[in-house]
Amino acid sequence: MDVQIREVKKALDLVYNGSGADHRKADKWLQQFQQTAEAWQVADSLLMMPDAELQVTFFGAMTIHSKIRFDFHELPSATLPSLKSSLTAHLTRWATAKDLRPAVVTRLCLALAALAVQTNWTGAVQELSSAIMQSAPRDQQGRAARVVLELMKVLPEECCNKNVAVADDLREAFRQHLDASAPLLLGFLSEVAAGPLGQDVMVQETIFQCLQSWVRYTSIPPADLAAHPLFPAAFDALRTPDLFEAAADLLVQVLRTYCHPEDSMPIVKIMVPRAMALDAAYAASVAEEDEDTARGLCRLFTEMGESYLEMLLWGEELGQLSLVRMLLACTAHPTPEIAAIPLQFWFPFCEALGELQPQELRAHKLAVFGPTLDELVMVLVRLMRFPEDLDQRTEDQVSDIKQHRYDVADVLRDCCQVLGAVHCLGRAVAALEGELAALRAAPGGAEAWHMAEACLFAARSVAQGVPSHDEDAVPRLLAALPRLPPSSPHLRYTANLVVGRYSRWLKHHPDTLGPMFNYLMGGFQTRDCAAAAATAIKQVCHNCAALMGEPALALYDHLQAAKANIQVSESFHDEIEILEGLCHVASALPLQTALPALHRMAAPIAAGLSAPPSLRGALQDLDRLCVLLEHAAPALGAHDAHPAVALLSGVWAALDALPSRWPESAALAEKLCRCHKHAVRAAGAARAEPLLAPLAARVARAFAAPPHHSPYLYCASVCVGVFGGDARLAPALGGVLVEMSGAVFAMMAGGLPQVRANTLANPDVVEEYYYLLARFVQHCPRPLLEALLLPDAMRLAQLGLQLQHREAHSGVMHFLGEFVDLGTKGRDAEQYRPAVAAVMGAHGEPIIRVLLERIISRDAPAYAADERGVGGKSVVTLLWRLRRLNVQWLRQWLEGAVATAPPAAAPQVCSLLRARIEIHASLPVTWYSAAAVCQSLLVGAMQAVLHTLLPLPDSLHELHTL
Repeated sequence: MDVQIREVKKALDLVYNGSGADHRKADKWLQQFQQTAEAWQVADSLLMMPDAELQVTFFGAMTIHSKIRFDFHELPSATLPSLKSSLTAHLTRWATAKDLRPAVVTRLCLALAALAVQTNWTGAVQELSSAIMQSAPRDQQGRAARVVLELMKVLPEECCNKNVAVADDLREAFRQHLDASAPLLLGFLSEVAAGPLGQDVMVQETIFQCLQSWVRYTSIPPADLAAHPLFPAAFDALRTPDLFEAAADLLVQVLRTYCHPEDSMPIVKIMVPRAMALDAAYAASVAEEDEDTARGLCRLFTEMGESYLEMLLWGEELGQLSLVRMLLACTAHPTPEIAAIPLQFWFPFCEALGELQPQELRAHKLAVFGPTLDELVMVLVRLMRFPEDLDQRTEDQVSDIKQHRYDVADVLRDCCQVLGAVHCLGRAVAALEGELAALRAAPGGAEAWHMAEACLFAARSVAQGVPSHDEDAVPRLLAALPRLPPSSPHLRYTANLVVGRYSRWLKHHPDTLGPMFNYLMGGFQTRDCAAAAATAIKQVCHNCAALMGEPALALYDHLQAAKANIQVSESFHDEIEILEGLCHVASALPLQTALPALHRMAAPIAAGLSAPPSLRGALQDLDRLCVLLEHAAPALGAHDAHPAVALLSGVWAALDALPSRWPESAALAEKLCRCHKHAVRAAGAARAEPLLAPLAARVARAFAAPPHHSPYLYCASVCVGVFGGDARLAPALGGVLVEMSGAVFAMMAGGLPQVRANTLANPDVVEEYYYLLARFVQHCPRPLLEALLLPDAMRLAQLGLQLQHREAHSGVMHFLGEFVDLGTKGRDAEQYRPAVAAVMGAHGEPIIRVLLERIISRDAPAYAADERGVGGKSVVTLLWRLRRLNVQWLRQWLEGAVATAPPAAAPQVCSLLRARIEIHASLPVTWYSAAAVCQSLLVGAMQAVLHTLLPLPDSLHELHTL
């Protein structure tokens, strides 16, 4: 062991003092050493070295804690008493050592707490506190008390920490023991607080932290907590700067835990008057710019508002308005970070107020709280102001400021649910008009644009709730836009977006549409505002397409002419926005006019694709084409061809030339496939049928050519989804599948090492290929079953499951689940069941073995055992599906998989089942045997599925009898 200790010290020295490869190698070695059985004794020895360096002692404490959390099963039960004694001795020694090491003491407290949970140590609270206090010299009693308090603090935290791998019944038993020990803990805290040690500020802080932990994780009766002297003492401690944070955290936790007033009235009777008496302290903190105090009090008031929301709406008058007014004052705090704290209160408050019944009570409460909410509207508008130095802020800071504005806008929309969107808009418009008057009156006032812009942002935020028949606020708002000072691009930017947001209103007021569209065209000429104007033009074209008419399409000609004078890199996104809008305008025209208009818009795109000057130019033209194919949707008669078919057919030759010119470009392949996808989806199966044959040939040919871009597989999946329901087209789809499968298998060919390397190098191909197979299973399974490629696909699936790639793993799991379902679900299940059973009977066992190996591997990513998979992609869901196919097979496969696992993996399997698969029943005592582990896996996993997906109580008995 001396050799191992020297190796650990050497590695620690490299971790703390080394660099580069030596540092990384030493760190990895230490992590691996912590997972060995020898780490128990080495860590114990390190803790017994009084003169060792801090990093050595801390590593010993951290290792002991980690081993107890994760590897407790390694210890024979006979060693537990000595482990308790050893850990207690270590803690008492380091708690009073001359060389104070708080990090080591804290980690030892965590280790003892985890041990108490693992062993259901019912006497832990009393035994440990007595041992530590009695072993400390008289002059070290203060330090010993803080250590005891730290230990008492972490006991409930570790009990509820899911990282401690312990059976649920043991965890619950220890939690109940803590509940029963709460009176003992409260008495100990009172004794310490009332004694001479209680005069130490650090001890007082730890007392509050300890009580907060027990309030959060245990069940202390409300009457007991309300009667305890520490509860009112926390309010007094708010006046002491060194105790403010701990006291505020405790009070906030009390509010979170006892959040139902009717069940915790003893606490409410103390909390409400004492908290509301802090209004003067909050006002003083604002006046003195004491942000720490203001932040803590805002948290307290906000938590009280959320916890006592129900009481705020009681019909009985209890002074509820005072708390709401206090939260209004918090929302008006000049520091945005503090003002953001109470924002989370207003949504549930407005929602509950708006839904309050009966109507008489709702009307009464609206009369009480309505004026405060009306004030809140303008507080929120002021919170939306950009800072004066916006242009000097960093990009990240500007992003945070904008996100804060969006959060404030959410609250403003909550107010609209109570006050009405028109009322809130009217308040913003009135403020805007006042700002404009002040700007015109003040010399140089045009530079003070910030409040006017905030008013516009507020008006934009509430637009969705404003009815199209409003004849007051919206006309005033739009009339104010041309009168805005032109000096600020920020102001014009927001004004452009306002027009777009009110485009639905413009649809019902065509007399205003022309002036506003011209206003947007003016904004489009300003570089800093062009993006907002383009977005607004798109919205106006979309919502007012029937009113725009063919003259609006002249804007596209304007764009083409302007390209020579505008840098494409700066205007391309804006052009795409406008192009999308003009597609809506063209689609609203009569068909005989719409088709020529769409072809006229496509002509410059086709010309660009025929002779692209660069890859970048080709990608941009493909984006333009994609917009046309996706959004060109004129009204068609029953026998009319969809324009997307003609548009795509007209550029086949140009598109065919692109991959050969830039074969390595994955972006080019992705954009080509997006065009194909939107064309067939927009036209639909019947109208897009002429595209299927040429498209299938092109997609298969393009994928077969190196470097085998995965988007072509996705494009084939889209074709299966669109055309798969038509049995006439199944042969064509099957041909694509055979060709692409051949290319995939050829990519992965070779000996096993080469196949693994090829799979690892192409995870996106694995992902998309198995999603393609799943699409065949869902829409037209017969070509898949008849193609004789499933054996190779299943063998490749085993390798795909071993990839460190979330999406590839998800694609394989999705296919496996859908394939098994093909023979067990749906009206055609009996027809396909023999074929499914034949394939799974031959390949199910190695697949289950791979899955189990991935779950128990220490290097496995979290998603390998993620039971929250969406769409049936989780291990548990696959087990459930296989059980429906053949329960005996599943049982045999699991037994075989566990039997071939390393002997030391059995407890690891059980630990992972508890921690990741979340078994709801305790594991059997004999869970070290392979058969028992297998049965636990099957029953537990099935229970998890039944509990979350298929609540069929009768099936539980069947599972337990397997």
